Amino acid sequence: MIRRIIGPRWAEKSSGQASGHLKDGECRFCPLREEPLVSKNGIHVLRVFYPYYPEHVMILPQTHRKGLLEFDETEFTQFVEGAERLVVGARERTGLGIIIAANQGVVAAQTLDHFHAHAYPVPLGEPARIYSGNVFFRDPLSNAIIDAYMEKEAPSSFWLDRKVGGALLLFEGFRALARSLGEVKELFAGLEKAFARIRANPELACGGRKDARAETARRLLLDRTGQGFGINWMLSEDTHGVAMTIVPRATVISLTERNRRIATLELFAQTRLSRSADGFDSAWLERQERFYSEVRGMF
Repeated sequence: MIRRIIGPRWAEKSSGQASGHLKDGECRFCPLREEPLVSKNGIHVLRVFYPYYPEHVMILPQTHRKGLLEFDETEFTQFVEGAERLVVGARERTGLGIIIAANQGVVAAQTLDHFHAHAYPVPLGEPARIYSGNVFFRDPLSNAIIDAYMEKEAPSSFWLDRKVGGALLLFEGFRALARSLGEVKELFAGLEKAFARIRANPELACGGRKDARAETARRLLLDRTGQGFGINWMLSEDTHGVAMTIVPRATVISLTERNRRIATLELFAQTRLSRSADGFDSAWLERQERFYSEVRGMF
């Protein structure tokens, strides 16, 4: 079931709006130029300039890191513990389910060089599954990348969902995830190597066939993979613990920055977003401030 959300009529966030006031080489978060909701134990929790929900915040490491591959064990543990406080705290204090979602790499719509993840609400008790109907944001090469990776080696907790070109890593809980940085890094790096293999050998994207479909894949790999490799990933509570959903990305999509944002939201949060033409909704602001107060209490 896809939810529909109507929010205040703000301009959609874009990379230009997010970093346009910064000089070349400057980072929005280094040093921090805004008052954080939380700043402790190696992480910041921040407001979102153009939120998709009243209950929408960002979590990021205080140390500048481009992505999870640059985290050390301590930094990853601090990030996971912060994510756990948001997810468990929201469930216990507000009755909301929360997912933690991030874009890693330019092709995956990461617009700020400092790694950050978004915390979105989902209905409590409803499985946080990727929305498979979003054909505009699905990567036509994602299944091929995962297949190429699995031909080499896949962890025992690795599950594949071909409908969306995504994969799952399952953990007994957040503490188990915090101890698994090596496994996560191995998976991310392995997927990038798998992409490199199919880019060098396009026939691998079509199961080894050398026919018209292989030619289409070859053209796709040559013409629309110029921004490198990226990953969209998400953390959510699962009936068995914590699920990490991974979607490899390599194909440049022809969407505007605004529509790419909305597509990302639909992909992870099963939501269609529209902005109200009636101006600012005071109820939105009230919900937002209540949630910010709860977030402070979670830490």
